[in-house]
Amino acid sequence: MDSPFTGLTASIKLGTSPEVLCYISGVDLELTKEIIEVIAFGMQYKEKVPAIKDWSASIDGTSAFASGNSQHDLYLAYANDTLLTVGIYLDDTTYFEGTAFVENLKFSLAADDKIGITGDFAGSGANVLNIEGVLGTIVVTSVLGSAAGSTAVVVSGNLLTGQNYMFKTGATVALPAYDEDLTSWTAWTPGKEIVATDGNDLVIAVVDTTTKKARKAGLVEVTSA
Repeated sequence: MDSPFTGLTASIKLGTSPEVLCYISGVDLELTKEIIEVIAFGMQYKEKVPAIKDWSASIDGTSAFASGNSQHDLYLAYANDTLLTVGIYLDDTTYFEGTAFVENLKFSLAADDKIGITGDFAGSGANVLNIEGVLGTIVVTSVLGSAAGSTAVVVSGNLLTGQNYMFKTGATVALPAYDEDLTSWTAWTPGKEIVATDGNDLVIAVVDTTTKKARKAGLVEVTSA
């Protein structure tokens, strides 16, 4: 039986080895999609088609800064224009994850109250819902590599940084099932070009660091010289 989520199990986490952002009591996540109107001579009704997607998030809570703690990391991401992995957790295994820039931070001080903190995240790339037992989605693109027959692979938002991942390429490659053993696939490091045939399929998968079982994956058609 399905159970509703509550604030008792919720949290917001930062980084690819996620650390709970401390003393946050409220989070708003907004997933948006532009809808384009299409009209032509003779049409009596507008047609609409979905277009580009975007996401943003905002937080509020109590200021709790210490050197090297999670709120300090949040400030440093703002100050240094760092792309930050943001996970909004409904519980330990169900969460939305994407990468974003810290757009703003605001601090509210009053003599008779706590010092509050609010902030906004501007998403860059996909924001993906991850559910235990369901293969997560990553967005993979393929562009010309620096050598003949190679492709440079980009994963949206660098969601794989700090995790283990594998790849497989061929004329036709299917996405793996959640928990599928991928030890027979080839290990891949972000930034490393892959030798692959132009027009073939390429699947990049995030795997469990110990068992090499699939957790997330994305498929792309190879672009290579």
